[in-house]
Amino acid sequence: MGVAMEIRPTYDVRLAARLRARRERDHTDKAFYDSAAWRKLRAKVLEEFHGECQDCLAKSPAKYSPAVHVHHEAHVDTLPGWALSEWYVDRSGNVARNLVPLCHDCHDARHGRVRYRPGTSSDVAPLTVERW
Repeated sequence: MGVAMEIRPTYDVRLAARLRARRERDHTDKAFYDSAAWRKLRAKVLEEFHGECQDCLAKSPAKYSPAVHVHHEAHVDTLPGWALSEWYVDRSGNVARNLVPLCHDCHDARHGRVRYRPGTSSDVAPLTVERW
C-alpha cells in the first residue's frame, strides 16, 4: 500500500545507533517505549485514528475494537531508524504507513503470538487448568 507524499521520510541513522546501543546494553527496548517522544507520537496516532483498531475495521463485517497498541510496520528491533516516524520507505521504495493502531488481539496476531480464548474452535488448550 503506497502513499503519494511530497516529503519522503528519511531513516534516522543517529536514532538507530542510539536504540541499538541501548538494546545491546539493556537487552530490551523498554526505555524507548517509556520515552516522552514515543508516548507523544503514540497518542497522536491513536487520536488520528479515533482510538480504533485498524485490523478490526478492515475485517468483513467490520467491527469496532478500541486500539490499545500502536504497531510498528518497520519493527523497532530490525529497523530502529524508523521508530519515531509515522511513515517509512519499504523494501520496494514505496512510502507506507509505519504506525498502525491495533487492539491487543490484532497486535498479538501481527507478531504471531497466540492466546488461549475459551469457546473458539481454533483454541490451543491451556498448559494447566489452574487460573491465577
